[in-house]
Amino acid sequence: MSNNEELIPAPDKVEVKNLPIIDNLKTGIAIINYQWIYVYINKSYARQMQINCESILGQTLFEFGSEARTNNFFNNVCHHVMKKRTAFEIDIYFSKQDYWRLVRVAPIQEGILIKLKDSAISTLEIYI
Repeated sequence: MSNNEELIPAPDKVEVKNLPIIDNLKTGIAIINYQWIYVYINKSYARQMQINCESILGQTLFEFGSEARTNNFFNNVCHHVMKKRTAFEIDIYFSKQDYWRLVRVAPIQEGILIKLKDSAISTLEIYI
């Protein structure tokens, strides 16, 4: 982590404007701060990752029983974006859910934003 990142305060919770709209998106949204702590997740992210919203907030990306602990590729993407501050998008297979997701990880002021989108259609296209 660079000196600049260490100077940025890490919020305990993120206030998201238009929360009802973001909470009800089909796209899963999570925000993780510079200490790797989940500070926001919407309903779709929780559903897609098969987790409980309340139990994951305040937990780190790696200590919670999440895919990040076992999916090295997802782990590496998150680390790359946090360190380099550049967005990254890729299809990733999540074995726990037995499903492909289009994952976009982007740097934001609070840390990183993770977007999950069902990529079953693009996965099927690979085999056609």
